Amino acid sequence: MKNVPKILIKTYLRRQPIHLRLSRFNFLTRYSWLKNLLEDLKPELFPEPAEDTAPKESLATTTEPSDTTQSLIQAKLQGKQGLYQVISWLGKRGNGHLFTGIQLSSKQPVVIKEYLLPANRFNPEETRQQQQAFANLAGFRHPDDRVRDIRVVRPLEAIVDQGVDQGIDDKLTDGSAAVKRCYLITDYRDACPSLRAQILEKGAFSAPQVRALLAQILQTLSILHQQKIILPSGQFQAGLGHGNLRLDTVLWVEENGHPFVYLSDFALWERIFEAPTRVRITSEATPENVAQDLEAAGRIGYSLLTGRVDNTADIAELETELTSFASTGTVWHDAFLESFLRRLLRADGAPFETAEAAWQTLLALPVLTKTVSQIGPTAEVQAPQRRRALPRSVLVGLGVSALAIAAGLVWFWIPKRQAEAVEDAPVCCLQEVGAVPTGRFVYATVEDGTWQSVLRQQNLGKRGQSLDAALLKTQPDLNLSSIPAASQAEAISWVQSGKVDFAVLPLLSPDGLPTDLSSQTIAYDGLAVVVPFSYAERARGLPRALGGELSLADLQTLYLGTVESWREVGGPWLPIDVYLADNPDVAAAFEQRVLYPVTLDSPAAENIEQLPTLEMLRTVIRDFESRQIGSLGLAPLSQIFGQCSVYPLAVKSSTQRAIQPWRLVTGEAISPTTDLCDRKGLYHPDVSVFQNGDYPLAYPIAVVYPPDNSRLPIGQKFAELLQTSEGQRLLIEAGLVPLREENAR
Repeated sequence: MKNVPKILIKTYLRRQPIHLRLSRFNFLTRYSWLKNLLEDLKPELFPEPAEDTAPKESLATTTEPSDTTQSLIQAKLQGKQGLYQVISWLGKRGNGHLFTGIQLSSKQPVVIKEYLLPANRFNPEETRQQQQAFANLAGFRHPDDRVRDIRVVRPLEAIVDQGVDQGIDDKLTDGSAAVKRCYLITDYRDACPSLRAQILEKGAFSAPQVRALLAQILQTLSILHQQKIILPSGQFQAGLGHGNLRLDTVLWVEENGHPFVYLSDFALWERIFEAPTRVRITSEATPENVAQDLEAAGRIGYSLLTGRVDNTADIAELETELTSFASTGTVWHDAFLESFLRRLLRADGAPFETAEAAWQTLLALPVLTKTVSQIGPTAEVQAPQRRRALPRSVLVGLGVSALAIAAGLVWFWIPKRQAEAVEDAPVCCLQEVGAVPTGRFVYATVEDGTWQSVLRQQNLGKRGQSLDAALLKTQPDLNLSSIPAASQAEAISWVQSGKVDFAVLPLLSPDGLPTDLSSQTIAYDGLAVVVPFSYAERARGLPRALGGELSLADLQTLYLGTVESWREVGGPWLPIDVYLADNPDVAAAFEQRVLYPVTLDSPAAENIEQLPTLEMLRTVIRDFESRQIGSLGLAPLSQIFGQCSVYPLAVKSSTQRAIQPWRLVTGEAISPTTDLCDRKGLYHPDVSVFQNGDYPLAYPIAVVYPPDNSRLPIGQKFAELLQTSEGQRLLIEAGLVPLREENAR
C-alpha cells in the first residue's frame, strides 16, 4: 500500500515526453512529502546522458573550433571604417563563427562574425558571386542616415576577404582546398546569449513575461516592415523582412539592469552562405515575408511558454503540446495569450496581416493575472502567492481504486488553493462610468493655461473631435462648459464659493489645496528645458556639449542673466538668450521651481522674453542656425512632444541625479544621439518619473472639487471619466502624460 504513491508518480512521469519530464519532476519536488520518493525515482527516470547528447547553447559551444577558424585569432581586418583586431573565439551561430574584437583607432569593442566559402562547396565564380552579394546585402541604413532606436543588431560594416592584414591559413583542415572568407562587424550586443540559451538555462517563462517579450519582438518587426531602407549596394527598399527569426537569432540583452530582446542574423545576408546564389534573396516586407515573420514569432512565444526549444514541429503538434502543457498547472494559464499564439501560428482565427496589427492586439489582450514587475525566466521570479496542487493529469487515466487512494493523499497532504491576487483593472471606456450626474455644469480653468490648450485641440480620438465632443458622445445628458479664471487662486476661490462646480488645474503650490477642497489627478505635465537640436549642426550642438543635462542651479543662473556664455556652466562658447512660453501655468511653475525667491516681476528677470510656445521653439532654433546664439527655452512638455527642432534636457536637482522625462521604447532615456524626428512610436514620456516626482519640473493636472455631500459629485465623476483607459488615450493625444505606464506605450 505504501508503494502506491511511488507507482502512480513513476507511471505519470514516464508517460511524459523527455523534454517535459524534468520540468514536471521539478514541479513535484515543491512538496516536501514527495521529495524522498522523487529522489528514489530520479536515477530511473533520468539516466545519465551520453556526453555528446547534452544540449548545447547556441553560442557557448563546448567543441573546439577548427584550425581554419582558429587561424583568424589575432588577425587584423581592414574595413572602410578602420582596422579591426580579432581577439578571441566565442562560438558558432547560424552560418558563421563569432569572435570578440576591437576597432584599433577608437578602442571600441566589436563582435566579428566570420563566414567561410570553402572551395569544395563553391567554385571560383560562385565564390566571387557570394562575396559580391555579401558586400551588396549585408546591412542597411535609412535614407536620411539617422540612427533609429530599434532593437536590432545592425551590421556596422561588411568586409570581404582581402581585408586581412595578418597571415591566415586559407587551407581547410585536410589541406585539400582553399577557403575564402567574409566578415560582418557588429557591436557588443551580438555576443549576448540567445533566447534558446536562456530557456535551456532557466526553463519556461511565465505568461506575463511571454507577453512582454513578444510585444518587444512584434514592435521591432512592425518598425522593420514599415521603414524605408537603403542596402549597401545603394538599392532603395520599402520595408525589410527578417526571414530568419528563431530562438537563436533573438538575443537577450541586459541594459541598465533591464532585459530586452534584439533581433540579429537577418536572412538577407545569412542565407548567402547556404548555397550558391542563383536566385535573388527576397528581403522586402512582402505579405509572404511578413506572414513568415509572424509565424516565427508565434513559435518563439510557444517555446518561451512551454520551455521547449525544439519548435520545428507542425502547427497541429505545437497546439496539442501547448494545450497539454498548460493543463498541468506548471505555467500561468493564460487563455487569451494561448489564443493569440494560435492566431500567430495561423491555426485559429483570421491571420494577422501586419506585425503592427499583431502587436496592438497583444497589447490589448485582457490581463487575468497579476503581472510580474521584471522580465525574466520563471525560475527567478516569485509568482503571486498561492499554494499549488498536483497537476490534474496525474490523476487522469488511473483506475478507480488508484484514483481513490490518490484523491485521499491529495486531500490529506495538499492544502486548498488560495484565491490568486488580481490587480484592479482600470475602467475601459467613457460610457462604462456609471452614476454620472445629468444636466448643465460649469467648471473653471486658467485662461490660456494648459487645460485650455487641451480643450482647443480638434483631433482627439478621431479627426475633428474635441475632448468636449468625445465626452458628449458617450454622456449625452451631461452638459459641461468651462470659464477662464485669471489665475489659479481665482479658480480655486470660485470652487470654494460655489460659482463653479469644479476646476481643472495643475497643482503647483507647495502648500497644497485649502482644507475644504479635494482633488483627483487625471494626468501629468511639466516644464521642458529645451535647447536647439539642429540636425545639420548636431555634432557641435548644445545637447552633446552639455551631456544632455542641466542642473536647476545652473538653470536659475542662466535665466537671471548672471553669466554671458554657456562656457560658464560647462558648455561651449556660445552667447545665451532665454525664453519662456507665454502660459500662466508655465510662469507659475517657473517661479516656484526655478526662480524662487525671485519673481518674473523682478528687475533681475527683465531679460526673459515670453513668447507663444510655437513661436518660442522657432526662435530657439533660428537663433542657433542664423545668429549662432545658444538660446534656452522653457515650455510645457505637453506642447513639445513629437517635434525635433529642440532637445529637452535632463534636469538635475541638488539631491538627485539628472532625470530625463522621455524614454525610448527599449527602456532607456533618450540621449543627444537619439533621432527625435522619427515619430514611429520610438519614445514616450517616462511615466514613473512623473508618478514618483523624480522629474523636478513635473506637476499633476487635477480636478479640484468640494467634498460636499449636499452637492452633486460632478467633479469626482469628471475625474473618473478621464481616468478610464479611453479618457487617458484622449489626454495622451492632447500631449499630457498618462497616469499608467501601459497607456503611455
